[in-house]
Amino acid sequence: MRGQRGPQDKLASVAIGDDPENGFVHRPSDVRKEAANVGRLAQEEYKNDNPAPDLAFEAFMEHFMEEYDEVESPDGGGVFDLSKLLTYELFNDQLLRYMRGTSRWAPRWEEQYRHSS
Repeated sequence: MRGQRGPQDKLASVAIGDDPENGFVHRPSDVRKEAANVGRLAQEEYKNDNPAPDLAFEAFMEHFMEEYDEVESPDGGGVFDLSKLLTYELFNDQLLRYMRGTSRWAPRWEEQYRHSS
């Protein structure tokens, strides 16, 4: 049982401040703290000092993703727009269809919901 053993340590050592010239920490508790600090420093750098260039995500997607045709609306009304097609009633009906018989709580919840509305 994993829960009884506690967390597993994945790193044996981490450079202090992410700079090997500052030395390394080796104790598991220190490694976890320093790894968290390195992550925090990286996020601050991304946010403040070294943000992604404009349109970097678009360039990434253009390079790695395949192009697909726009999804058509099933009612023939142009481009698919989930916010226009998915009503609360439709969502709820579908949710109840999937829940039916999938757990021991679903039939009781469905029965209670149907009676209250």
